[in-house]
Amino acid sequence: MLTLKADNRPLENMDEGFSYLADNYNSGITTFQVTNSDDYRADDYLLLEHFGSEVVDFVQIDSVEQSTNTVNLRWATRFAHTESTKVTKIRYSMLRWYQMDGPDWDNPTSVPTELREWQKIGDNTTQWSITNPSGDLYKYTWTGTGKAPRVTDYFPYPIPSAGSIDITVRIVNTNFNSTNEIITTNGTMVYEVGEDFFTITNAAGLAESNKTTGQGYIEFYTQYQDINSDNFYTVLKDRNLGNYTGFGYFGYWNPTSHVQTMVKSPIPYLGFPPNTAKAIVDDFYSTLNNKELKLVSREDAFRWLSEGYSIALSELNIINKEYSAVLPVIVTGDGTTTEFALPANCSRIINVWDISSDIEVGHSPQGAIDGYNAAQPTKLVYYTRGVKDLGVVDAITGAYYGELYIGFSGAPDAGATYRVRYIPKAVRLTKNYDAVYLPDNNFYCLKDYMLFRASPKLNRGDGGNFFQLFTAEINRMKVISIKQDANLDSWGIAHSANV
Repeated sequence: MLTLKADNRPLENMDEGFSYLADNYNSGITTFQVTNSDDYRADDYLLLEHFGSEVVDFVQIDSVEQSTNTVNLRWATRFAHTESTKVTKIRYSMLRWYQMDGPDWDNPTSVPTELREWQKIGDNTTQWSITNPSGDLYKYTWTGTGKAPRVTDYFPYPIPSAGSIDITVRIVNTNFNSTNEIITTNGTMVYEVGEDFFTITNAAGLAESNKTTGQGYIEFYTQYQDINSDNFYTVLKDRNLGNYTGFGYFGYWNPTSHVQTMVKSPIPYLGFPPNTAKAIVDDFYSTLNNKELKLVSREDAFRWLSEGYSIALSELNIINKEYSAVLPVIVTGDGTTTEFALPANCSRIINVWDISSDIEVGHSPQGAIDGYNAAQPTKLVYYTRGVKDLGVVDAITGAYYGELYIGFSGAPDAGATYRVRYIPKAVRLTKNYDAVYLPDNNFYCLKDYMLFRASPKLNRGDGGNFFQLFTAEINRMKVISIKQDANLDSWGIAHSANV
């Protein structure tokens, strides 16, 4: 059995709005006042405290009285909360899980399979009445007492018609008559559902009224899983023993509005390799205590990781251009054009080769090109020029595109070709499966940089120590990085020489 984990904490950072409790409140309440209720509406989900807190409550709004900032809940809170407790609006309350062969959801190599997990409904206070509408059908209906079971939240939308539902139920150790329980490993198929009821086929069933779940439970085997607010992560156990390869995916799901987020980064069934962003971020989180974990968001961690990786590559490129180089691009002259746009990921040029003449093209500073043309008009050299095109804006980030151009001292002849080798820009790490490539697998030092960047936010005074460790590892990486010298003879001072 394999375990997949989804991080709950990004849900707190979606800028949906928040407020604070206006007073102290005991546990078991269904109404409270906040300092400002402008962002709250009926059916919204609220998080009192933070994910992973020992006294966290995750509730849903039934109604809001804006004039008095009063919030009425669908079910009672579990814990007492003090005045000024943060109350965050959460857009999604559930997860949907998938499995697929490849690591790229947008370019699938197989049809995604929805994964399922046993999901308990209601709690020990939820009260039911069991009736026999016809034949062997028995209907379990919530009486309105106790926590609402939200039955339809765990079924596909729109709800399938009676007799065509592909979800099973187990009813175990409740206060029901034993004939109304379903304790088999796989449960029994649900026949029909509604917001506050479900119906099954049970030839041995018995009608009874006002029975609570008690110390037992009712659970559906469903692809819709409640977010576990008691932890930083919500866990799914893939019970399909044949799933040992491929990738797991998840999306946040709102069962009221029936809206789902984009599917998140792939989770490899064989685990994340140690040089992936997920593994490095987890290693960073492992050094923080529970209080510090609440202060550092996933966005913080990935931003600091990308920054450290960019610095490491920049330092490496100073002494080893070959390590980061990518496949070259070909520039073809047309007899009139003197400047050509390079790929968007180009950081700087290593060299330019004239394929037609089989010689290397020399470089000239851009400011010296005009003088070069006057002094040696027949010799071709290249220069580089950066440009910010104010007319082109990234549709997602809103940032302006920046391009690097290669220019020549004269227009290359029509058909003349040039091979341009270059170093790419550092990749911004945004997905769990993004990989870090450094000489000798020296990606461990990035954790030190992340701790250095996190120290002001965590109010630590040891940030400088972590930066020194990071710098020392970068310097060591420069020494051990591969340099191509064609094994040429070299001369130097003997160790035994007296100087």
